[in-house]
Amino acid sequence: MSVVAALNTSVLPDPIDKTLQQCEVYLNLTLSGNYGVAAAHGDVLDLSQLGIPSNQVPTSVFIFEQPTAGNAPTGYSFLYAPGTTQANGKMIVLQGGAANSNPMAEISQGGAYPGALTAGTANIKAIATFPIGI
Repeated sequence: MSVVAALNTSVLPDPIDKTLQQCEVYLNLTLSGNYGVAAAHGDVLDLSQLGIPSNQVPTSVFIFEQPTAGNAPTGYSFLYAPGTTQANGKMIVLQGGAANSNPMAEISQGGAYPGALTAGTANIKAIATFPIGI
């Protein structure tokens, strides 16, 4: 099974919201290897390794691309499919761009990530929100 190679976190000085019911974590995702396995529909995104004060699945995960200055965006889109635990949710990658014959279709399962996403200029990021104290 392929997994996202690295999760680098950057937590705000006080990541807990004013209601004391959520924790927001900012992530840098490094894609490597292959995109999931055949018929898996996504690559495992293990959020349990973040060490946050919650053992619940995230209420939301927003995955996006932030290309470095001077580089065009790749046009791929990202979704998060929650799992039953923080360790088994999945990141789903959809094709993009007008040049693609099937835009918004999932990229090839079990195949290598497209070079545009692993080149280092795409800068794939995520914001995960977890419930706490509930």
